[in-house]
Amino acid sequence: MFHSGFYSQYDIVGYLEGKPDDAKTIILDEFPITSFTGLPLQRFYNLRCLSANACGLTSVVGLPLMPNLTFLQLNDNRLGFAENNPQLAALARTTPNLKRLTLANNGIITVQQLEPLKNLPALRTVDLYSNTVTRAHHRQLVLAVPQVVRWDGDGGDFE
Repeated sequence: MFHSGFYSQYDIVGYLEGKPDDAKTIILDEFPITSFTGLPLQRFYNLRCLSANACGLTSVVGLPLMPNLTFLQLNDNRLGFAENNPQLAALARTTPNLKRLTLANNGIITVQQLEPLKNLPALRTVDLYSNTVTRAHHRQLVLAVPQVVRWDGDGGDFE
């Protein structure tokens, strides 16, 4: 993960303030944030795609209700390292129409960490590349999150 020393919380707020309320895509890649708490994201009610790759995220707590969000990129963070971290359960409350989720390189080691995703009925694709839980756990993933039809990872897709 690359984290630039040039960004600060002020830079993130300024960046978001410069975006129109009706923005469809916001890219927060490499901004140093550990959660979404305190970020002024609630005004982006119509957001369809949010990217927060390589930010140092350990939680998605603080993500406001985003009923139109269909694609969430969270690659190269640390979402799988915190024990008993309910961050994926929070996604069902805040992103009810999520269709695609990327979690590559997040330190996810058990299928149980992904079970809360079953509460996202529209979810169809999850990218788990470079996690301990990947392609080898196909049967367990299908049982844990049955609505997902494409699990990407470790060099290929499988359905």
